[in-house]
Amino acid sequence: MPAGKVHTLVNVTLLGSAWLLHFAFRMPVPLPEALLFSATYLAGTYLMTPDLDLAAGHVDAKTNWGPLGFLWVPFGMLSKHRGRNHSWFFGPTVRLLYLALIMTPLVYLLRLLAVQILGESTVLHWQDSLRAISVSRTVLLALLLGYFISQWIHLVLDGEFPWAPGRL
Repeated sequence: MPAGKVHTLVNVTLLGSAWLLHFAFRMPVPLPEALLFSATYLAGTYLMTPDLDLAAGHVDAKTNWGPLGFLWVPFGMLSKHRGRNHSWFFGPTVRLLYLALIMTPLVYLLRLLAVQILGESTVLHWQDSLRAISVSRTVLLALLLGYFISQWIHLVLDGEFPWAPGRL
């Protein structure tokens, strides 16, 4: 099993290669979707790796969160290394759900702070503007594929394949 830095190097090298191919062969992927794919791919590479099940100790992904790295410690304590977290669909999905769980109170507190500073009507206007933004299927697909593919490359490097029992 490669170390965390090898996982990162392989992921970044593959993304760079994909961009070279994109430009060399004029791939028919629109630039905004390619950039969104790359953003979530890099987030999955640097911030949301399957190795966050080790977050109770030292793991690069937790360190990459900076002062917020402590938020992943409970996740690491609740997860067995190379357990269900190292699966093809369950693991990446659970990490996204955990992130949503820990971010919800933070977003709520930021909203309360914004109301105190900007006033209720300004914040409501801002929320209405956000609700008006619609996300196309291609944008959503680019976002999800970037994240999941970064996870799957990690798993392949760890010798975890989707056809192995219990690996989905």
